[in-house]
Amino acid sequence: MPISISQLVKNSRTFAIPLEGGEVNVTYDPSKMSAAYMQEIQERLEEDDPYAVANLFCAMVKGWDLVGPINEEGHNDFIADGKPIPLEPRYVAWIPTPFLMGILQAVGDDASPKSPQKNSVKR
Repeated sequence: MPISISQLVKNSRTFAIPLEGGEVNVTYDPSKMSAAYMQEIQERLEEDDPYAVANLFCAMVKGWDLVGPINEEGHNDFIADGKPIPLEPRYVAWIPTPFLMGILQAVGDDASPKSPQKNSVKR
Protein backbone atom coordinates (compact mmCIF):
# COMPACT_ATOMS: atom_id res chain seq x y z
CA MET A 1 0.00 0.00 0.00
CA PRO A 2 1.45 3.43 -0.90
CA ILE A 3 2.36 5.86 1.86
CA SER A 4 1.77 9.60 1.55
CA ILE A 5 4.08 12.40 2.55
CA SER A 6 1.45 13.57 5.05
CA GLN A 7 1.73 10.20 6.82
CA LEU A 8 5.51 10.51 7.00
CA VAL A 9 5.49 14.16 8.07
CA LYS A 10 3.29 14.46 11.13
CA ASN A 11 2.80 17.62 13.18
CA SER A 12 5.54 16.81 15.67
CA ARG A 13 7.79 14.04 16.88
CA THR A 14 9.55 13.70 20.25
CA PHE A 15 12.64 11.63 20.96
CA ALA A 16 15.60 11.56 23.35
CA ILE A 17 19.16 12.44 22.35
CA PRO A 18 21.75 10.71 24.54
CA LEU A 19 24.51 13.01 25.73
CA GLU A 20 27.45 12.66 28.03
CA GLY A 21 25.94 12.79 31.50
CA GLY A 22 22.29 12.41 30.46
CA GLU A 23 19.92 13.07 27.61
CA VAL A 24 17.84 15.88 26.16
CA ASN A 25 14.28 15.27 24.98
CA VAL A 26 13.51 17.12 21.75
CA THR A 27 10.21 17.72 19.95
CA TYR A 28 10.52 18.84 16.34
CA ASP A 29 8.48 19.58 13.24
CA PRO A 30 9.25 16.88 10.64
CA SER A 31 7.87 19.06 7.84
CA LYS A 32 10.93 21.29 8.24
CA MET A 33 13.33 18.43 7.44
CA SER A 34 13.84 19.25 3.79
CA ALA A 35 17.04 19.71 1.82
CA ALA A 36 16.06 23.32 1.14
CA TYR A 37 15.53 24.08 4.84
CA MET A 38 18.83 22.48 5.83
CA GLN A 39 20.60 24.45 3.08
CA GLU A 40 19.06 27.62 4.47
CA ILE A 41 20.54 26.81 7.89
CA GLN A 42 23.95 26.11 6.32
CA GLU A 43 23.86 29.43 4.44
CA ARG A 44 23.03 31.31 7.66
CA LEU A 45 25.94 29.57 9.42
CA GLU A 46 28.28 30.73 6.66
CA GLU A 47 26.97 34.29 7.04
CA ASP A 48 27.89 34.08 10.72
CA ASP A 49 24.47 35.39 11.79
CA PRO A 50 23.65 33.60 15.07
CA TYR A 51 20.15 35.05 15.32
CA ALA A 52 19.21 33.88 11.81
CA VAL A 53 20.40 30.36 12.68
CA ALA A 54 18.56 30.52 16.01
CA ASN A 55 15.34 31.60 14.22
CA LEU A 56 15.55 28.66 11.83
CA PHE A 57 16.43 26.28 14.67
CA CYS A 58 13.45 27.45 16.75
CA ALA A 59 11.11 27.02 13.77
CA MET A 60 12.13 23.35 13.54
CA VAL A 61 12.64 22.40 17.19
CA LYS A 62 9.38 22.93 19.05
CA GLY A 63 10.35 21.78 22.51
CA TRP A 64 13.18 20.45 24.66
CA ASP A 65 14.04 19.92 28.28
CA LEU A 66 17.44 21.65 28.19
CA VAL A 67 18.26 23.75 31.24
CA GLY A 68 20.72 26.56 31.96
CA PRO A 69 22.89 28.24 32.86
CA ILE A 70 23.44 30.56 29.92
CA ASN A 71 25.38 33.70 30.64
CA GLU A 72 24.95 36.54 28.17
CA GLU A 73 27.81 39.00 28.04
CA GLY A 74 27.20 41.68 30.62
CA HIS A 75 24.38 39.81 32.38
CA ASN A 76 24.95 37.27 35.11
CA ASP A 77 22.64 34.28 34.99
CA PHE A 78 20.86 35.22 31.77
CA ILE A 79 19.26 31.80 32.23
CA ALA A 80 19.95 30.60 35.75
CA ASP A 81 21.44 27.20 36.54
CA GLY A 82 18.74 24.52 36.33
CA LYS A 83 16.13 26.80 34.75
CA PRO A 84 14.54 25.71 31.43
CA ILE A 85 16.04 27.37 28.36
CA PRO A 86 13.17 28.83 26.31
CA LEU A 87 13.17 27.94 22.62
CA GLU A 88 13.42 31.55 21.59
CA PRO A 89 16.11 32.92 19.27
CA ARG A 90 17.39 35.43 21.85
CA TYR A 91 18.34 32.52 24.14
CA VAL A 92 19.19 29.85 21.55
CA ALA A 93 21.70 32.21 19.89
CA TRP A 94 23.86 31.90 23.03
CA ILE A 95 24.06 28.10 22.93
CA PRO A 96 27.26 26.74 21.33
CA THR A 97 26.75 26.13 17.61
CA PRO A 98 28.28 22.60 17.65
CA PHE A 99 25.64 21.58 20.20
CA LEU A 100 22.81 23.00 18.08
CA MET A 101 24.19 21.30 14.97
CA GLY A 102 24.38 18.04 16.92
CA ILE A 103 20.69 18.38 17.75
CA LEU A 104 19.87 19.06 14.10
CA GLN A 105 21.91 16.01 13.06
CA ALA A 106 20.04 13.85 15.57
CA VAL A 107 16.72 15.26 14.34
CA GLY A 108 17.73 14.44 10.76
CA ASP A 109 18.65 10.90 11.76
CA ASP A 110 15.36 10.49 13.63
CA ALA A 111 13.33 11.90 10.73
CA SER A 112 14.84 9.54 8.16
CA PRO A 113 12.34 6.96 6.99
CA LYS A 114 13.31 3.58 8.28
CA SER A 115 12.87 0.44 6.25
CA PRO A 116 10.47 -2.21 7.58
CA GLN A 117 13.48 -4.49 8.02
CA LYS A 118 15.11 -2.07 10.46
CA ASN A 119 11.92 -1.78 12.50
CA SER A 120 11.04 -5.46 12.57
CA VAL A 121 11.48 -7.36 15.81
CA LYS A 122 13.22 -10.69 15.47
CA ARG A 123 11.66 -13.48 17.50
